[in-house]
Amino acid sequence: MASVDKAVTFTEFKEPKLKSGVYGLHAELSAGGPKGPPISFTADARFAVAGLRFRLGGDDLVSVFPPALATGEFGGVLPHVVLARPTLPWQRTSVAGAGNANVPWLAVLTLQQDELAALPAPAVTAKTAADLVPQGTPISVAGQAAGASSGVGAMPPGTVATPGLSLLDYGESAADPVNVVDLAVPLFSRIAPTAADLALLANVRTTDTHDSVDNTDTQLTRAIVLGNRAGRVGGKALALLVSLENLGSYLPDEQGNPSAAFGGATTIRLVVLNSWPFTVTDGGATLEHLLTHLNSSGIATVRMPGAAVDAARVQAATAAQPTGIGDADADALVANALAAGYVPMDHHLREAGKTVSWYRGPLLPYGMAAPAPPPAVSGPDALLRYDPTLGMFDTSYAAAWQLGQLMALQSRSFSLALLQWKHQSARSAAIAGEASAFMARLTEGNATALPSFTNRLRANGLGDPQPAQVIADFIGALRLLRGVPFGYLVPNEQMLPPESLRMFSLDPAWMEALVDGAFSIGRSSQAQAARDAGLARAIRPLSIQAARGRRRNDRPHLAQLKAGASSSQLAVTGLLIRSQAIRNWPQLQIDGYSDTDDSHPPDVAKLSMTNLSQDVLLCLFDGPVRMIAIHQPPEQLHSGVELATDGSASTTLRAVAGDHAGLQYPVQPHGTARIAMRSDALTIRAAAGGEAIRTQLNTWFGQSLARMSANEFALQMVKGVVRVEYLVGETA
Repeated sequence: MASVDKAVTFTEFKEPKLKSGVYGLHAELSAGGPKGPPISFTADARFAVAGLRFRLGGDDLVSVFPPALATGEFGGVLPHVVLARPTLPWQRTSVAGAGNANVPWLAVLTLQQDELAALPAPAVTAKTAADLVPQGTPISVAGQAAGASSGVGAMPPGTVATPGLSLLDYGESAADPVNVVDLAVPLFSRIAPTAADLALLANVRTTDTHDSVDNTDTQLTRAIVLGNRAGRVGGKALALLVSLENLGSYLPDEQGNPSAAFGGATTIRLVVLNSWPFTVTDGGATLEHLLTHLNSSGIATVRMPGAAVDAARVQAATAAQPTGIGDADADALVANALAAGYVPMDHHLREAGKTVSWYRGPLLPYGMAAPAPPPAVSGPDALLRYDPTLGMFDTSYAAAWQLGQLMALQSRSFSLALLQWKHQSARSAAIAGEASAFMARLTEGNATALPSFTNRLRANGLGDPQPAQVIADFIGALRLLRGVPFGYLVPNEQMLPPESLRMFSLDPAWMEALVDGAFSIGRSSQAQAARDAGLARAIRPLSIQAARGRRRNDRPHLAQLKAGASSSQLAVTGLLIRSQAIRNWPQLQIDGYSDTDDSHPPDVAKLSMTNLSQDVLLCLFDGPVRMIAIHQPPEQLHSGVELATDGSASTTLRAVAGDHAGLQYPVQPHGTARIAMRSDALTIRAAAGGEAIRTQLNTWFGQSLARMSANEFALQMVKGVVRVEYLVGETA
């Protein structure tokens, strides 16, 4: 494993400056002096801190694990959610009282298949806030006039829900939609954490973004809410992110016995902020399984599947072209074209006819040579190529040129800036020509005209005008395929089937055709084309610098490599992945290496890494790569226990303090700790397990922990990191 400069910081909790609720301000001022009694002035004000209660915001949920609808080896895995706001789990109160600021109000509960079968279908139902208030109870909203009511409760008798909701927060109403699950009190008590457990089941992780998708931040801080119950192997499970606001007194004891606070209630109604099903088996859609089984067809480049290419047969067919070829020769030539990344496409001609022509996108089979970039041309037809071996046109560069022009016309800022620069350049060239002709004819007799002419040249801006930054930025984005429709990259779905990874080199001729098409705005003559060619040469290094500068979250040493790279050329390689792994792990991370040795940090910088869809990722590298490594994002490292056949559970210990903090201890003889479980052998007793871990670390490894905090518990429960390496030309 490479030694890299990655760090994951675990923090116990991040309490907001003010929790959700109503607050009062009281100000008092006393003024006076020796000539009279003091005078006091007072002022009071009230304000509310709003916070979500019944629904997550659109950007609040980053990911869940196990992935929704996933089927895989999730035995012993504790489901969790990753939340974008690090203070969210502590925005409200679950367990009241001093010293409980670290106890979250959110929890992840897991229901097994047999438990789900006993619930009404669907288990999670849509209600309103009024359905969380006892039937007939008047509902008011903070800030309303005394005695005013916004409705009455509709929760049936014998049911407990969030206490205190008869007084809603500012901005809430009795009609607010809410998703709920109704659980029998014994079932809730069997699966819910204790108050002591709950304090260990949420933490904050700060990670870098160096290896992930393009981001303006180099670090991200996320909140993690961890479940206390694993799914049963061989069955479906449903994970629920629920609110335990003000329900601290209803939490069970460590054996899962109901709290006396329920009294005669038989049901508890919980607010559900998110839910997702998954299935636990002995094999399936784990990240490692998905990544190691990519390219099951054996094809690792962007091309159509087809017959194997016989090089000798292709050479013979090409030689026989002048005298005519047979079906076998034609088949060999077609297979050769398909292997080179070409696809036969319908081609509608300008004269209203139609034919079939070749098309190849910019993603060349890795390592293929490409022709020299074309010069500035008058239109896309100038870039049509004819393949005499099969009697077909090659429309690849013509299509790229036309696409570049269309994309440029869509950008008003780029088009206007480009036209202005071209006009300024033409004007400067004309003035310079006039000056050259004038100076050639200047004689001693009319030398007095020289100062006035020089002033005129200066007033008219003689010299080369500089292009606006928007021009370089737009061309730089084109060089990274930003905005290029996916159909131009992968013209046929068979070139990128489900669960596939494709390596490629970016075709420089295709890219230059795309850029020239964008640069053609305002070009209508050969003279303008010649000037455009000169301006394109001037903008090229600026656009390459802009392309290299678009990604903000590089590793420092890779950013230095890009800064020192030549601005005269951009040799781009990359990979395209279509897999369920991208959907389930949206922050998947990728490293590039110039060799096959992973003992050093990655040494090929990324130009771009973007999710093109929920299951497709495109990554571009600044130079050739020989090996790539794909690994799990650190904020999504999943937690769990190792389950034994006797129903016991354990976890492997890691150092908490010292120079080796975070490193795993050898399993033998004392590198594991037993994690206490409830009688179902699925629900962990987090507080008891944390104490067992603390004792083991202090006794055998000298860690001197006074207590087990949520961040230390999370570190001990993290499972191994998945990392899969691919060599160029191989599947895995």
